[in-house]
Amino acid sequence: MKTLTFILIALIAFTKSFAQIDSKGNPIFNSVVIGEEKFDDFELTSSYFTIANNISDKNSSVYINDNPSLSDYLKFSRDLPSYAFTVHQGEQVQLMIMLVQTNKGSETDFHYYVSNPNNGKSVEIPCAVWGEISEKRVEEFEKLKVDADAEIIELPKGTLYSFNGIAYRIQPYKELKEEVLQIIESINKVRK
Repeated sequence: MKTLTFILIALIAFTKSFAQIDSKGNPIFNSVVIGEEKFDDFELTSSYFTIANNISDKNSSVYINDNPSLSDYLKFSRDLPSYAFTVHQGEQVQLMIMLVQTNKGSETDFHYYVSNPNNGKSVEIPCAVWGEISEKRVEEFEKLKVDADAEIIELPKGTLYSFNGIAYRIQPYKELKEEVLQIIESINKVRK
């Protein structure tokens, strides 16, 4: 329930223009839970917005078409959020954090949209974990095999993903999650 609550609120904020809605009028952007952890002061649910059951699913608010092209897959993967994090104690949601990616030409920017559903306040925080495509998107691409020529390229200072003839720097999930935990810790210190 807490994951659903986060997704619904975040989607209202981020996808007002999408046409597909559920029976309660909320946009549909399918996700899967990729982690649930308990810490001293809070619990953290991590979610991933999938490619497979969104891009070609007519019930999804982010539906592209029945047979997406490689360009459609790439645009979906680089323009829509990959991750959402819900900070809660039991069923009581304290914070919602979504990693938002924007691309302008060859420039990629990631930032966190952090909101408190209890008081309606929100803030954007820059993301220091650099990349051009999220690690979970790459993992899903590898499973989907939409580009037979796609490959992961290991380099001394990072990893690239070659997709549709262009190499993109992979944003590592482990580092990203560590940064999310630092943000949560900072916010919790301020609230005490």
